[in-house]
Amino acid sequence: MDKSLKNPGKAQGLDVEDARAKLDHLYEFLKDKYLSTSMLSIPYYFKERIPSCNRVDVEAIAFVSAMYDFRMRVPLIISRFRRLIELLLEKKVKLSELTDPAIWNSMVSLINKDLGYFHNLDPQGEVFPWLLRIVYDNDLERRIRNSVEYDLELNNIIWRRLYEYRIRGLIPNSTWERMAKKNFLPKPHSTSPLKRINLFLRWMVRDEYPDLGLWPSLNKERLYIPLGREISRVVGRVFCCKREIEISRLSMYYLTNIFKKLTHVTL
Repeated sequence: MDKSLKNPGKAQGLDVEDARAKLDHLYEFLKDKYLSTSMLSIPYYFKERIPSCNRVDVEAIAFVSAMYDFRMRVPLIISRFRRLIELLLEKKVKLSELTDPAIWNSMVSLINKDLGYFHNLDPQGEVFPWLLRIVYDNDLERRIRNSVEYDLELNNIIWRRLYEYRIRGLIPNSTWERMAKKNFLPKPHSTSPLKRINLFLRWMVRDEYPDLGLWPSLNKERLYIPLGREISRVVGRVFCCKREIEISRLSMYYLTNIFKKLTHVTL
């Protein structure tokens, strides 16, 4: 763990009550503005445009949105997903049908015709149908409910299912290469903070807007901060008098406890 986290805020003279009040104020001020800058806007847009969707559909679009939320500017990723949702309406295709790679390929070719590519690290969206299939093939809420750490168990489920698809000869070699060797997904048995998985879990479990609150059986007290580069920079500057903190699971655990103390609410 970053040594500067041992006494967060000490050099800054941080006042816990004052910090909590400022965070509460910022939350109220920014909670509506946040959606336009977040991939969480995609499940809301999906529900708005396709009101006949069911809960699993929303889980599926949220999961894929979170997994694609990296190494590309968020407005660009949002534009791809919004175009996809419009195509679902135009072509009268259900989201669940995109688990068929042939149907997905016909849709992504239209997106790429308009926008050039689907994602920086997955130009043809090869990973997309397999991520969708993981949600539609599993009751993820039930399967991780009794686990010690939700994020680690969810990552294990993802890889167990992907290995199963691979063994059955369903996933092409190029797609497997992208998922397993080019770091599009967190590694199996990863020791990283699993930022995108924890982001998805926050959306699913927390029931205070703008989060979706679709998994009420999971304990909000056991969620972790989705620790990525942006959070590491903010925390480093506010608490540690440095540009950023180490991105690790130990830092994630520690920061989660800090923010629980600061806010007196579940993160």
